[in-house]
Amino acid sequence: MDPSLVKFFKIFSLALDVFLFLTGPIYILVLLALWKNRKEEVLKHAFFKLMISIGIADVGTMLNLFFTIRLAQWGLVPELFIWLGGRSSRLSTTLVFFFANSQALMVLIVAINRYTAYMVPLRHRQLWQDGKLLLWSIVGVWIIALISIIPVVFIFEYQIYISPVDNRTIYFQWVNADDYFYYSIPSAFIGRPLIAISVFILYGNIFFTAFRKYRQGSRAKTETEKAVLNMAIIGFLHCIGLAIAIFFFIAEEIAWTVFKYNLFDVQIVSFIGTLGYTLFSAVNPYALLIFSQPTRHHFFKMYRIPTSVSFYKRKNLINVAESAHVETRIAQQVKP
Repeated sequence: MDPSLVKFFKIFSLALDVFLFLTGPIYILVLLALWKNRKEEVLKHAFFKLMISIGIADVGTMLNLFFTIRLAQWGLVPELFIWLGGRSSRLSTTLVFFFANSQALMVLIVAINRYTAYMVPLRHRQLWQDGKLLLWSIVGVWIIALISIIPVVFIFEYQIYISPVDNRTIYFQWVNADDYFYYSIPSAFIGRPLIAISVFILYGNIFFTAFRKYRQGSRAKTETEKAVLNMAIIGFLHCIGLAIAIFFFIAEEIAWTVFKYNLFDVQIVSFIGTLGYTLFSAVNPYALLIFSQPTRHHFFKMYRIPTSVSFYKRKNLINVAESAHVETRIAQQVKP
């Protein structure tokens, strides 16, 4: 690979790491604001509870990335990882799959929540209002993620690789690469692609329905519908990161395992994977602050951040979680 391209991918990978590093504290502050104000009328809806749950998985992914994988690769404390040996690799790999599986499942639950909010608002309120479906969805996601890492914790073996270039840079590895490939089949090769496809279908139906209503011109979109569509767009962009990472992971693994050929250079794989999972893990806090007025209001109020009137009072960015309630009320008013 051309040295200039290698330098390019390294610089942009570092830039993505810096962005993710800066996003972590912001994300934690947003989650704390949502949790502290969870009983407020505008923030007690299912959507925000789901955002807290997926936020925990996102932040967990970021912390694991920096305090295990990147800390080892940067060679800052090689003595620690050398002393831990394969245990450090086992811990990092376990957390990677635990949080990644949680993220993917939560993305699907959020997509279903947004789908019902826009497509069937009356049914949406019936499903999510009492909190039972919400509770079982969140608990179920974390239980499934916990079960999925049992082989990672107790069956497979791991090791560390110390770069001979500087004797400080450390990489985490599976002892048997085939174990990694076969374990990835149900999760990364089947589960996550199916989730990504399902999510794209759900959001695609939302966008198609909205476009059809717009073309028909039967009535103007309500503020509620606009807000739901805004969040659907963010959810769609959120999933693009997952799709990018999945595509390159599958292509590389098939090329190497089946054809014994390294399809992409290491720098390209690292950059694309980092790009995908950066978009996947870091988009939510900014989406909430931009598109959810209640989140923005309580965030600014909690941390005493001054805001401009023009930005703070944008009427088209109303509380998306109230969409089902508002649509239900409208439907009841026009019901014959």
